[in-house]
Amino acid sequence: MSSEPPAGDSALRDATWRLLEPPLDIVIATTGTGFRRWVEAADAWGIGEQLRKVIGQATLLARGPEARDAIRAAGLREAWSAESLGEVLEHLTAGALEGKRVAVQLPGEPLPDLVQAPRRAGAEVIEVPAH
Repeated sequence: MSSEPPAGDSALRDATWRLLEPPLDIVIATTGTGFRRWVEAADAWGIGEQLRKVIGQATLLARGPEARDAIRAAGLREAWSAESLGEVLEHLTAGALEGKRVAVQLPGEPLPDLVQAPRRAGAEVIEVPAH
């Protein structure tokens, strides 16, 4: 795996720009490496501070200590942390999601449950690809 941020990755850039538009309600960080690389890429594109501001105004959920540490390293603070994706999904779907905008930082593989459950509950889900 390269340590260079994926500054040229169009799917990641497109997802990032989408979530900067209207307010973002919930952000789920699933991996420390993926979250760090996302923020690094946004910095390379000149929108890192804007991304941090939008994420900082959302409810930020972390899956595991590495994701939590990456969130804190970016100058942000998680609202809630869990050890497993199942716990994150349970916490997420315990609340009302109708009309919410949810960003899911993917760990490099699809997470159909974590993406589809909020969609079925009426949320707009933005998948943030990992690279």
